[in-house]
Amino acid sequence: MDCDEARRLLHRLLDLEIEPADRVRLEAHLAVCASCVAARAALHRLGEAVRGGASRYRAPDSLAARIAASLPDDTVGKERARAPARLSRARSSRWLPLAASVMLTALVSSGLTFTWTGQSDESRADDEVVAAHIRSLMADHLTDVASSDQHTVRPWFSGRIDLAPPVRDLAADGFPLVGGRLDYLDGRASAALVYRHGPHVINVFVRPAADTGAMPLTLHSRQGYLIGAWSGGGLAYTAISDVGVDEMTRLASLLAAGTVPTPGPPG
Repeated sequence: MDCDEARRLLHRLLDLEIEPADRVRLEAHLAVCASCVAARAALHRLGEAVRGGASRYRAPDSLAARIAASLPDDTVGKERARAPARLSRARSSRWLPLAASVMLTALVSSGLTFTWTGQSDESRADDEVVAAHIRSLMADHLTDVASSDQHTVRPWFSGRIDLAPPVRDLAADGFPLVGGRLDYLDGRASAALVYRHGPHVINVFVRPAADTGAMPLTLHSRQGYLIGAWSGGGLAYTAISDVGVDEMTRLASLLAAGTVPTPGPPG
């Protein structure tokens, strides 16, 4: 994939209209192209700025009623008598495209650009973590520095990211360190520590925490993977793998340097 194709797909990615195969290809490109990562971050900031600063106005119910009433519908009487709910859906399906067209015309004439997300921040974050995990397994890019020596992996991040992630070799506990790499989540560089547990690969993403307070471990599932999240010491941790709840809880407790997190029920 070249940058021109990647820039076109970035809009589909942010609009949540990208096909899974294209998303995997795009994420693989973003892993090696700082320019396109910057473009994605710029688009994300633009959308956030518009969502945060644009004025919002709710159209009066009378407008929807007038639009619906202006559309010919020979079956209105029958549908009203037989199924009011079906009638509401049927009429809505007829006037919604017209209303959308009117809204689009107003937006274009005002010069306003916006991005419709249709998804919560938490859901988008989970999708990014899953995509990064899959990308690392499919794009032959599991590690940038392959080593089980924590004194080799930790210094590798120096100068590449604005934090020094705590790295521990947990081979004695059944979680050997494989290495680390630089990854991107939410348009920002993130340290990815890679562990194994038997045949299972575990990616642990480490980023500065938004809140300096510690957050206990929470667990939930996403697209067949188990995601664990916790924070402490000014850092936020997100681990993902196809291991079980007990294994993920054990790894999190080990990485928390002796502080055993309290897991929530898998979602």
